[in-house]
Amino acid sequence: MLRSIPRFAPLCATLSRGCLHPSKSSVSTSRSDHTYTKPALDPVILKEKFRWMNSQAPVFGISGDTVSILAGPSSYFNTVKSLIRRSKKRLVLASLYLGTGAMEQELVVAMKEALLDSPDLEVTILIDCTRGSRGQHNSRTMLLPLLRQFPGRVNIALYHTPDLRGILKRLIPERYNEVVGLSHLKVYIFDDTFVTSG
Repeated sequence: MLRSIPRFAPLCATLSRGCLHPSKSSVSTSRSDHTYTKPALDPVILKEKFRWMNSQAPVFGISGDTVSILAGPSSYFNTVKSLIRRSKKRLVLASLYLGTGAMEQELVVAMKEALLDSPDLEVTILIDCTRGSRGQHNSRTMLLPLLRQFPGRVNIALYHTPDLRGILKRLIPERYNEVVGLSHLKVYIFDDTFVTSG
């Protein structure tokens, strides 16, 4: 569901300028301190406006009917956990880090259960090296049991920025070294289901 947020209204207007569909009505959103009219957008004009993206990066067309919006953190967590458990062939997690709390442990347990239940399941995890290695108990130590128990089926990769090396790597302490660069992907694949978060 798209909501009009007052501070983003100028951006919405800028993005939609030139994409108005003359025969369609506009939708008004009112708030106590703001009224914004969201114009109806013509999909054909929008497609033309963003055609340049095809030449700049890969494009994967999907139908809007196949997209679901997760309502909040608990919905996100429960969906990810459920999708992990239902995965049969592939599970790909690319994230800044896993975390070390009880909820993250639930995700690791769900991965273990999925690997035990589905002998063809392969798990690939990409996390940032600096963030995923912070402290004694970290993402790496959380995932290590999976790597040991399922060799050849669990692959864990650590992204390390090439900008943090040599004397810079030795001088900058943990946590502060993350300002040099890190991977902040939030992309997850469960068989043929793709989830991304922001």
